[in-house]
Amino acid sequence: MKTTVHKAQSMGSSKSGGVLDMTIEATETFPGIEDPKASAELHDRDASAIVSAMLTSLPGGTVDAVLRRLLEHRASLLRVRWPE
Repeated sequence: MKTTVHKAQSMGSSKSGGVLDMTIEATETFPGIEDPKASAELHDRDASAIVSAMLTSLPGGTVDAVLRRLLEHRASLLRVRWPE
């Protein structure tokens, strides 16, 4: 699946060369790792790479909207269930 989104605008005269283009490729399946700690570390490394790319390249409003949509998607995990 390929999706095109808008990147942030450069702010003034940046010495870093402006806003970088971002490409995220998810082409390999997650490996079957027996050790829960090693699995969590790999998930965290992938997440850190994605977050870093997003914060470097996307407009702040887009980052906020992504966070909101992720929280909406996981809202059921935050629900308190009443005893029946």
